[in-house]
Amino acid sequence: MNRITAYFLICCGIFLFVSCDWEDPIEEQVFLVGKSESNVTQFEYSPSIHIVATQNHQITQPLDIDNDGEADVSIICKYAINSQYYHQKSVTLKVLNNQFSFSVKNMYDTVFQYVVGTSTVYRKVFNCLTNTNIDHSLTSILSTSTYFTPKMFEYGEGLSKNELWSSESSILAFTEVANYTVGTEAVDHDLIKGLWKNQGEKYLVFKYTGGSKIRYGWIRLQITDYSDVTLYEQAFQLE
Repeated sequence: MNRITAYFLICCGIFLFVSCDWEDPIEEQVFLVGKSESNVTQFEYSPSIHIVATQNHQITQPLDIDNDGEADVSIICKYAINSQYYHQKSVTLKVLNNQFSFSVKNMYDTVFQYVVGTSTVYRKVFNCLTNTNIDHSLTSILSTSTYFTPKMFEYGEGLSKNELWSSESSILAFTEVANYTVGTEAVDHDLIKGLWKNQGEKYLVFKYTGGSKIRYGWIRLQITDYSDVTLYEQAFQLE
């Protein structure tokens, strides 16, 4: 092959490369929380659903997300109290249809125990959400554990590539204060779990894997006490 022929072939290759109409790669559709999109069906509760549990009562609010006449999830509010200074309030998210899972965060608990003064009263203090200072008379770590709490999303926020999804029951808000006696020891403890109390309106985000493709959606709500919830809206991507 002489130089002229080689040069001609190189020029033809450059021309073909430049003149080709390359198709852009298909981009995955972006899911933005709270946004009104053509592929999302939104349902606003009118009026909003207000759930508040009174003493020694539990209220369960079922939600049908995929509109098939069956409840997919439920919000459970509970308030328990007795004469031994046991006081517990909680808001829990329970998944009834395991084709749904929610974006969650993994929270850690550490239970400390120390003597209060010179008495036999022992103070049990749980994770950093508990409004109690751990003093220098700390004697031991009783236990450690983990639990899920649903992740809070803001309006317009997108999903990350490393979202943690769970279909397990998860704690939105929980508080327990108790004073009781075990043998000869008086035990005083307090516990706070979950991140949702007094955070204003936030979004629970869920994933559905029951169809031909993964679909996402949200539930907009706020929690003003450990057993007081207001639900405003739910949304679900179309098939």
